[in-house]
Formats: sequence, structure tokens, C-alpha cells
Amino acid sequence: MTLPASGQISFGQIDTEIGHPPPYSSSLQFLNNLITQGQAAGAGTGGTGVAIPNQRPVTPTMTAFYGLTYFQNNAAGNCNNANVSNCTNPSPGNIQCYQINNCTAVNCQNCDTQAWLQSNCNCACVYNCLSNQDCFTYACNCSKIICTKLHEFNLMNSIIYQADQEFGAKLAAERPDIYNGYRAWANIVVDWMEGDGPNMMPWLSEARRREITHTWSTSWAFDIATPWAEEMAYMMGKKTEGSLTGRMLMSAGIPICKAVGVWQRWFGASKKPAGFGKGLMLIGVFVVFKLVAELGRFIESFKPKSVAQ
Repeated sequence: MTLPASGQISFGQIDTEIGHPPPYSSSLQFLNNLITQGQAAGAGTGGTGVAIPNQRPVTPTMTAFYGLTYFQNNAAGNCNNANVSNCTNPSPGNIQCYQINNCTAVNCQNCDTQAWLQSNCNCACVYNCLSNQDCFTYACNCSKIICTKLHEFNLMNSIIYQADQEFGAKLAAERPDIYNGYRAWANIVVDWMEGDGPNMMPWLSEARRREITHTWSTSWAFDIATPWAEEMAYMMGKKTEGSLTGRMLMSAGIPICKAVGVWQRWFGASKKPAGFGKGLMLIGVFVVFKLVAELGRFIESFKPKSVAQ
């Protein structure tokens, strides 16, 4: 029920609205204190909800009750709808946006501590229920990490991918130079995997160049990133056995990533799009990684295969 928007309004109507039917009789001051005083947008714990204006008059008056409804608002304040805002950084592309990472159930309550007389009807969004706190969604353009792109292409299983994301978060926190150096060249590789990035074959048509760029970069990224990710999964406790090829790739790749990361920290990251020269240097690095991967697989081929008992 909603109180009349105009005309006569009685104490009995207001008492009925708040759940006190006759013969109960409230004072005007008591009823006035049930009108919402509002709250700021995002009131509560890290909220993103809408602002609610103060509707309570300083001097109680019957006309202040026009059109009000008595309810507990679950739309204002810290209205958390899947924490999509967590996916806005860093730029230029969102990274590590996956659906069920680091979900913590905390602070599940309604935005109003009690029901108030207030305008507008209640909405269905969940207030301050952070069961998805720090969770990320697939709508976040997660395209700038090689393993993310391989997972998107169904070339990496979810267990290895999840371990890779956890390792990446740990690396970013503990060894940021290495992580930032990796990101610097991985972004270009992912662009190639999407058919974009530096044009290394300017003599080809656009369509043909995109096709070839996507095919070779995805194939090489799979050959290099898969054992690397398997070793990271082992290090994160997700696998019982590591990868010799992965360890060799990490031994070769970590110094390169750190050198790039330190350079960026000292001189800043380049603001220009990657061109032919940078693409050529990256192909050189890619060739080194590819050779290391092939050498690792060759050595692993001599490892005795386990026999099921």
C-alpha cells in the first residue's frame, strides 16, 4: 500500500501503512521520525548504490506523508550487483577477469537498518551482499594475457588457467618488474593471436595477413605457454608433477621479463603502438622461447613413462 498523494490523509492511514491498525494511535512526532533521512550514494561498505534524499521535515506536517510507502530499501547504499566495477582497471585492457576467483561471503545485510516511510518502490537488486566480492566476470574484455586468450580459444583447461591467474596475481604483488615486463610483450602476442598487432607481412592483403598472424602466433603461444603454465600450476599446488620444459622456459623468460620491467620502471612504458621494429624484436624473443620449448620436449622424450600398476 502507498499513502495518498493528495487530499485528506489521516493518522489512521499512516498507522495502517506502518503495520499499526486501529485502535492504535501514534503521535505526529513519532510518525515523522519514521520518514527516511536518506543516505549518500554508496553508503555502507564500498557501495555503489543510488543516493536517497532526506524526506523528513524539520517540523512535522501531515503533507510530508503524501505518496510515501513503508518499506526497507534494498536498492540504495552499497548495492552490489556482481561487482562489475572491479573490472575497470588496469588500462588499456582489463586483465584476469574470470568468473569465480577470490569470492568471499561477507557483510550480507539490507541497506536500510529498518523500514522507513519513503517514496518509490523497492527494487530487486541485492544490497551490500558481497558474496561476489572481488569476483570478476567474463564481460570485462579479458584479452591481454596469453593464457587467458588460450583459455578463450579452448586450448587450456580451466584448472591450469586458474592456477596461472593465481600465479600471475602473486607475481604482480611480489615481483612487479617481472610481471610488468611479461605484460609488455604478452600484450603484443595476444594482439597477434586476435589477428591484429604489428604488421609483419605488409605484402599480404589485410584478410590474409590477419589469418596467418592468428594461426602462427596462436600455435607458437600454445607450444610455449602450455608447459610454462603447467609448471606454474605445479608451483601453485594444482598439479602433482611439474614440467621440465616449463622450468626451462621460466629460466629463460624470467630474466627477459625482468629486464623489460626494469626498463619500463626507469624510463616509462612506451605510449606508441607497437610497430614493425618492436614486432621484429619480439619475434626474436619468440624464436628463443620456441627453441627452448622444443629442446625441453626433446629432453623429456627420454624420460621413462610411468606404468599403471
